[in-house]
Amino acid sequence: MKKTVLAFSRVTPPMIERLQQDFDVIVPNPKNGDINAQFNEALPHARNSTNSDGTITDWVELYNPSNGSMDLSGMSFTDQLANPRRWVFPAGSLIPALGYRVVRFNPDAPAITNSSTVLNTGFGLKASGDALYMFNRPQSGGELLDSITFGIQAPDWSIGRVPNGGSN
Repeated sequence: MKKTVLAFSRVTPPMIERLQQDFDVIVPNPKNGDINAQFNEALPHARNSTNSDGTITDWVELYNPSNGSMDLSGMSFTDQLANPRRWVFPAGSLIPALGYRVVRFNPDAPAITNSSTVLNTGFGLKASGDALYMFNRPQSGGELLDSITFGIQAPDWSIGRVPNGGSN
């Protein structure tokens, strides 16, 4: 008799297939908004790579692995665990189903606090190495949803998950 395992949204279909060899796998069907966005790619040392508007900024790309749009409103980014709400996604910040959302990390520009197509945290990422954390909105528990930690970064080389939304 197989034991039962509960698989959450971060478990990919190939991982579920491997688990099913030894376990009965239950994958909950969360309500819209309960599946977490995840860090997909980051460019923490932009020097020549330009954004679509010609500016040069560090950035992070989020990926929505769900089949429904995702509301990021009230979720937050920080590079300081003691300050989990250093920058908060404004109301109306959405990622389409199986889509992406880029957030800029430009310390020389003000933080964006309205639902703009271009979001900026107002703080930067350190090319010498840093960490970035994404927290859930307080009314949904405020827990850590995802994080990335990186060492020294070469200029204009991004780091990311392979494949998109993957665990590597």
